Amino acid sequence: MNDRGQTTLDYAMGMGIFLVAIVGVFAFLPSIFTPLSDGPGTHAIVADRSADQLSERLLVESVSRPSVLDERCTAAFFDGNTPAACRFDEAGDNLRDALGAGPFTNVNVTIENPNGIRTLSSGGTNVRLAAGPRTPTTGSVVTSRRFVSLAGEKNQLYVSVW
Repeated sequence: MNDRGQTTLDYAMGMGIFLVAIVGVFAFLPSIFTPLSDGPGTHAIVADRSADQLSERLLVESVSRPSVLDERCTAAFFDGNTPAACRFDEAGDNLRDALGAGPFTNVNVTIENPNGIRTLSSGGTNVRLAAGPRTPTTGSVVTSRRFVSLAGEKNQLYVSVW
């Protein structure tokens, strides 16, 4: 019996390495699918991306001047009308699609100054610069804020996602 090629120690080492590999695969498997899920972890990404899109590309007067919002396009975004010169398709009731949020994600966008939510005059009517469902006071809500200039005044753009 001295011709035996495998010892008990070899078998134990092989099984130990195999089990560590299996545990490692199962430990990292959920994180592989996290970017594809639509949960609280992705809300921060959606809020930041949407705030950047609005303040740097969709509502600005010129892409070379980020955070300086165009009055006409900003009013149209919140009113639901889309002038040809603006950089977005439609917003209004379809805010999730305009910002590229998932179907199970709620989005609220508001522009505020120290006095509260801003209004802009557009076509003889005042447009309240708030879109989307009311932000809940309980639960997990992620809010991203950007400082913007609108009509020569300093304002804050809030994008809340839940």
